[in-house]
Amino acid sequence: MARLHTCASLLIWTCLGAAVLSFASSLAWSAECKRKTAGFYLLETAAGASHRLSLSLQGITASLTGALGDPERGRELLINRQKGDCLSCHKLGMLATIADQGGVGPALDGIAQRYSEAQLRQILVEPKAYFPDTIMPTYYKVEEGGEAPILTAAELEDLVAYLKTLK
Repeated sequence: MARLHTCASLLIWTCLGAAVLSFASSLAWSAECKRKTAGFYLLETAAGASHRLSLSLQGITASLTGALGDPERGRELLINRQKGDCLSCHKLGMLATIADQGGVGPALDGIAQRYSEAQLRQILVEPKAYFPDTIMPTYYKVEEGGEAPILTAAELEDLVAYLKTLK
């Protein structure tokens, strides 16, 4: 009888241990979900931590125009509510004088340290390649018979040139 009692106790403790582990892993999953903001998966939530995407992810290495963009024109596109409209979703501390900056997407401060030029270009051309659940639009996409892209190839390169200055 004592042996049966011991086996039953062991079984109960094993089941409780499994339940605790299952609950703990669901909490970790829940915490991971809370780090998800508009499809942008933050790799680390600690302030000052690196948020660089894996270097194994593909990017668009070549300029869409074959030329470098102009960072000044890129800055104007970033703040232009009728063109890029980036500040509707993102914040940029150095442009704090511009009102109504968004909070849906991640802050753009230091973005050039987190992503390579090729990754920045890829994110603007096809954001869902990196962030499958993002609400960020595709800024440059050429489809036959479709709508014109939000930005031209030259404008996209200007925006990439400006984003590269945000270190």
